[in-house]
Amino acid sequence: MSREIEEFMDNEAAYNILRHACYKFNECHETMRILKKYLDNENKETTVPPVDVARELMQADKHHLMDDIFYFIDKALRDAYYQLQDPMASYELGCLYYYERYNHVNYKKAFKYFSKEKHIGDSNVLVGECYFYGRGVKQSYKDAYFNLVKSALTDDSAHALYLLGDMYLNGYFVEQDIPEAKDLYWHALNVADQLNAPSRIKAEIHYRIGMDYYHRPNTIDNLTVALKAFNTTELLLLEVMNEGNPSLISRIKELRQTQMEVKECIDEFILTPLESLN
Repeated sequence: MSREIEEFMDNEAAYNILRHACYKFNECHETMRILKKYLDNENKETTVPPVDVARELMQADKHHLMDDIFYFIDKALRDAYYQLQDPMASYELGCLYYYERYNHVNYKKAFKYFSKEKHIGDSNVLVGECYFYGRGVKQSYKDAYFNLVKSALTDDSAHALYLLGDMYLNGYFVEQDIPEAKDLYWHALNVADQLNAPSRIKAEIHYRIGMDYYHRPNTIDNLTVALKAFNTTELLLLEVMNEGNPSLISRIKELRQTQMEVKECIDEFILTPLESLN
C-alpha cells in the first residue's frame, strides 16, 4: 500500500506557523535570531526552504525543550524525506523521536526512521541500541550485535564500541569475555576523545570505566581512578541534562550515592585511629 502524500509546506505556510510561534521564544535567543533571520514580514514567507529553518532550530537553545515548535520541525523533515528524497531527513526524524529534548519520545517511530537510511549519521548504532534495549522493536541481542559491529567498523563509533563492551561484559549473544569488554571501553574512550564525541557518549564510557575500577580489589589506586571517572561522568551528565534531558536527575542522584560510597572506601584507607598518648 503506497503512502498518501501530504500537502507540502511551502515558504508561505512555514511563515504563518513560525510567526505565530515567535512570542513563545523570548528567552531563547538563538531561536529568536534564527526566526528573525528567515522571516520576511513584508512578503509573509520564509526566505529559505522550511527544512533549512528546521535544521537550524534543532541545534538552537539546547537547554530548552523544543515541544512548542516540534510539529513544524517534524513536518519540514517529513516533507524533505518523502517529497524531496533527502535521506538525511530520515535520520533527523529518528533523532526527533528518540531524544528527550524534543519532548515527543516515540521509540517505535524513531526505530522506523533510523532503519530507513542506516548509512546516514548515527543510524546504524542507534538501530543497534534500539535492538539492545528493545526500544521500539523486539529486543534482539543478535541484531544489536551485527548493527553495532557494522557501526564500529565503518564509522569508528565510540557509542557502538561501549555497547559492544556491554555485550561482552554480560555475555549477550557473544561468549562472556570481561577482558575484551574492558578493552572495548578504553578503545571507546580513545575514539570519543579523538572525535570529540557528544557528552552523553563520553558520560556512558567514563561511568563504565569507573564501575570497572570500583569492582576491582579495593586499593587506593583503584578507588581513586573510580572516583575520578564518576566525577567526570557527573559533569558530563549535567551538561546533557542542561541540553533538555530532565529525566537524568534521578540517575545523577544515584551516581552521587556511588561517589559517596567510593569516598568512604578511600577514607577507610587513609584515616587511621589516633594512638593513645598514655
